[in-house]
Amino acid sequence: MGLLAKTWKNIRRTPYQTLATLLVMTFTLFLSGIFILLAFSAQKVLYYFETKPQVSAFFDEELPKERVAEIRKKLEQTGKMSSFRYVSKKEAFETYKNLFKNEPQLLEMVSEEILPSSIEVSAYNPRELQSLAEILKKEEGVQEVKYLKDIVENLIFWTEVIKTVGIVLLLLLGMTSVLVILIVVGMKISSRKKEMGILNLLGATKWYISSPFLLEGVFYGFSGAFVSWILLFTLYFLFKPYVVSFFEGIPLFPLPPVFWLLFLGTMLFLGSLTGFLGSSIALKRHIRRYEEI
Repeated sequence: MGLLAKTWKNIRRTPYQTLATLLVMTFTLFLSGIFILLAFSAQKVLYYFETKPQVSAFFDEELPKERVAEIRKKLEQTGKMSSFRYVSKKEAFETYKNLFKNEPQLLEMVSEEILPSSIEVSAYNPRELQSLAEILKKEEGVQEVKYLKDIVENLIFWTEVIKTVGIVLLLLLGMTSVLVILIVVGMKISSRKKEMGILNLLGATKWYISSPFLLEGVFYGFSGAFVSWILLFTLYFLFKPYVVSFFEGIPLFPLPPVFWLLFLGTMLFLGSLTGFLGSSIALKRHIRRYEEI
């Protein structure tokens, strides 16, 4: 009998144990997948805000090129600035017209001369926004300085929380999955100790005796991972319109097909590894005793 046939026979012998194990594996890997997606999404949202102009300084008058270059050089010398952009009154007015093109009354009330020129600056590290803002505040002619420090820092905090909680839960769920497979495979080994002892006496190799149990553990992990991935993929399409509406303006979706393929590969690897570890531990605990039967 082939190895796969023997493994399938072992699985079919205890259908209720198989079903229970698959449900546990699917549930734990489903929760693990949710936290992986949350961590990925949080990182993507954070990156979006980090790449946007985080400090804006508004000036009373149009700045000459020499003045803009002077301010830019001063900020570059700090080593903290990642991008710099000067927005003239004309550019500000064009932006204003695009924003309110469907509201002619608002357009009539504003002219190019009214709008201030500005400088938009981004930092390599969001925590350095305060120092860049302080430099701009000291520049002559500055009306106001605005920056997204609170938003970015809150995003950093919640991204770290999601990562930390996700890692802890992944470890706990992984340990639970390994324990479940260890118990199930261990019970099967116990129920077949005489058969394993006879095979050992007949000269069967350790691999021949143990491989069906290893493959059985891998089967539980692989199947649970695949089912959980299908559930996550389905939920993604069901809730995608609501999430897109909530994160309007942030290019969080759609997630490319390559991402889902990589995500599937990651889930299958984690599931198979969990199953392999559980069955390996169970075999190490039992196989030596049964070799002497």
